[in-house]
Amino acid sequence: MKAYLTGLRSYCVGMGMGRGDLEVFRHPRVQRVIRGIKIFHGGDLRERLPITRNLLLRILTELDTNTQEGATYRTAFGTAFAGFLPVGEFTWSRMEWLLGPTDF
Repeated sequence: MKAYLTGLRSYCVGMGMGRGDLEVFRHPRVQRVIRGIKIFHGGDLRERLPITRNLLLRILTELDTNTQEGATYRTAFGTAFAGFLPVGEFTWSRMEWLLGPTDF
């Protein structure tokens, strides 16, 4: 639900609506409706596991980098993975990189 509202808000911004027009998205009544829908439907109970380095490497090996789509996905996954980690978590020593994943 929030994703749909975010998309709608983005569309309104794109159409040039001013800040005052966009306040409706933060209105307490809208927030209560969202909360009620979550309660009614039980929330999003799907388990989401973190993408570890080893899982990322497994995903990347499945992509065909000879196509533009595969190369784009590989770049997007790598950038997203690195972008959400502190530096110490996405840099490896040369030896770690050469050894590759160890817990498949």
